[in-house]
Amino acid sequence: MLLLILSILTLGVAPTAVRADRTIHGPILTWHERPTETITVTWVERVNDRAAAVEASKQWRVGQAGFGYGDDDDRTQLGDMRGKYRRVYIRRTFTLEGNPGAPGDFEAVLHIRYDDAFIAYLNGQEIARRGVGKGRGAEASDIKSHEAGGSYEAITIDNWAKLARRGANVLAIEGHNTSLGSSDLTLDPYVALRAKGDEDGKAKELIARHDKWNYLAGADPAGDWTAVTFKPPGDAPAAAAAGSIPCTTRAISRRGTVHGGGRVGEARRQ
Repeated sequence: MLLLILSILTLGVAPTAVRADRTIHGPILTWHERPTETITVTWVERVNDRAAAVEASKQWRVGQAGFGYGDDDDRTQLGDMRGKYRRVYIRRTFTLEGNPGAPGDFEAVLHIRYDDAFIAYLNGQEIARRGVGKGRGAEASDIKSHEAGGSYEAITIDNWAKLARRGANVLAIEGHNTSLGSSDLTLDPYVALRAKGDEDGKAKELIARHDKWNYLAGADPAGDWTAVTFKPPGDAPAAAAAGSIPCTTRAISRRGTVHGGGRVGEARRQ
């Protein structure tokens, strides 16, 4: 008990530091009614450089399909999208052990629910487009409205044997809304292999339904983001807006057990 009290007192006098990158960080301690048993430690970091905060918000993250907001059917919620940005980008790597072009008896099918529009790429090459009249990414235009509904649209990847390869592959999809004020967005894909022409036969999911993907929201990615060689920079949750204080709170019991955790003011990563 004495050792724990000494440790708490030592922690309590730890100074708040100013790092070379101009971020302020340090602990705030809150003693409870019985200070020898429980103390709440809140770690504070304030980003003074607005440019640094904006850059941090452009990091790729990991989330579970589907992606979206507004209709209560999305596993990764983009709660800040409405009124701020119209596009979201997702990518998923997968590995093929054999030659996808032989013996040629199988075909790959992209199953997708979407609202409003999307463009899909396999290893950097476009394989499907729905509701995007022309362009791509930030240059996409003529976006058509479409409701996702409850069923998946099945799209055969016609050039699968040509584009897929033994080893690492990547499926990348950009999802678009018609306007900033759109009431919802849905982007929910998976990929399955089936015998050619057997639409009712048993299929093997190559990228499983509700699998985890890398995604980028609130920014446009580098030009090669659809390529296998692209490596998403970071995987960190976005920093809070400049001037706010993201915190990590943990309660420490008298036995030294750490409880809780997670960032206050931002969504947990999947």
